[in-house]
Amino acid sequence: MKYETKISFEFENTMSIMIHEIKKGSTVLEFGPASGRLTKYLKEEMNCQVYIVEIDEEAGKIASQYAMDYVIGNIEDYEWIEKFKGIQFDYILFADVLEHLFHSEEVLAKSISVLKPEGYIIMSLPNIAHNSIIINLIQNKFEYKNTGLLDHTHVRFWTYDNIENMLKNLKLNVDVKYATYTQVGFNEFDNTYEELRGINPLALKSRKMAEVYQFVYKVTPSKKAREIDKINYYTDYYYTQYFYDGANDERIVIVPDGREHEFDIEIKDGTKKLRFDPLNKKCIIRIEEVMGSKSGEEKEKEVSIESSNAIFAYENTYYFDHDDSQMYFIVEGLTQFHIKYTVVDCDRIDNEESIKKLMQICDDRRIIIEQKDSYICDQRDMLSEKDKNYQDLLQEKDEQIKKLENQLRELQSYKNFVTKVKPVGLLYKMEKKVNDSNKNKEKANNNKK
Repeated sequence: MKYETKISFEFENTMSIMIHEIKKGSTVLEFGPASGRLTKYLKEEMNCQVYIVEIDEEAGKIASQYAMDYVIGNIEDYEWIEKFKGIQFDYILFADVLEHLFHSEEVLAKSISVLKPEGYIIMSLPNIAHNSIIINLIQNKFEYKNTGLLDHTHVRFWTYDNIENMLKNLKLNVDVKYATYTQVGFNEFDNTYEELRGINPLALKSRKMAEVYQFVYKVTPSKKAREIDKINYYTDYYYTQYFYDGANDERIVIVPDGREHEFDIEIKDGTKKLRFDPLNKKCIIRIEEVMGSKSGEEKEKEVSIESSNAIFAYENTYYFDHDDSQMYFIVEGLTQFHIKYTVVDCDRIDNEESIKKLMQICDDRRIIIEQKDSYICDQRDMLSEKDKNYQDLLQEKDEQIKKLENQLRELQSYKNFVTKVKPVGLLYKMEKKVNDSNKNKEKANNNKK
């Protein structure tokens, strides 16, 4: 059988979601049960009374063994209305059925007539706006497949907005809505983001519901609908993270399309440092505001960035050329941390305006660096000249010292000479005086004779 597959509870899928939303012991009308995989489970595992409508006679006969009653025929012939007009159902199921019908909205409207006032319709619908299809359309491809989003038997196509509009027209209120997801390259379409030349993958990856594969809606005519929304509108290709003293705390999906992102983070007791990763892709980040506060204090104070692993930073703009951007803030004593920032560009870093700004910043920095380099060269030349003058003075000093040392040696020699010569001179004078005295005496004696 074409649609004969087992129900898997290992991961969230349309069948597991539907089963989760059905109460045990309920009365259920199931459209398009194929050979009865869900019918069998509802009967045997959940004790439900199941009625079925199936167009394929062979499959319908197999499924009928698990059903209270059945109709083999086209849903849009509406034979089932007469067949089951005396029954009020707790749940009516359209599991991958409405896209096969020409007048699906009319079928939904008529099914309300056999639904309890507070009963539910649960339906799953494929998303024609999945990026796998968008990539093909950009390349002028629209290829039907044997199964999946473009099953060749599909005659109606759905997006989130026209599902919501249809429910509004039918006055059906959403109790809860889910989605299932597949990434590009991991489904029946053999394509990738990279094959789109000249188109930044960010333009597709950041689309709302870009990788929603199917929608699952539980709706009711009752005003008591809970209006629960469990759809993840954006993929987790892009996210921010923060860490307390190295311990991972939370990952938050963001859309890096130039919008401002703002986060309030509660600081755990004893935390000294907060690591904040603005984006898990190479990016240009502009910090708009970082504030912190203490418990019991209304006034916030500005928190400065201690460090980052950006390869380039200028004022409040940081450039990361890798997928692990990190910023560190000292938050010791704080109980609340607030950060506001803008992803100027990301992934390929090919935003023309941001690149121009970055180039201008780099050029400005280059001019500043050249000016500083010129100043340093001038100072170096001045120091070299001063050093030369200093060396000349040192040489002159050495020469003067040598001269003084020579003079000192001369004086010392003279001193030694004087010291030695002076006593001899005195003796010579005394001897001359004695001789003169003797000569005088001798002359006097000669005169007397």
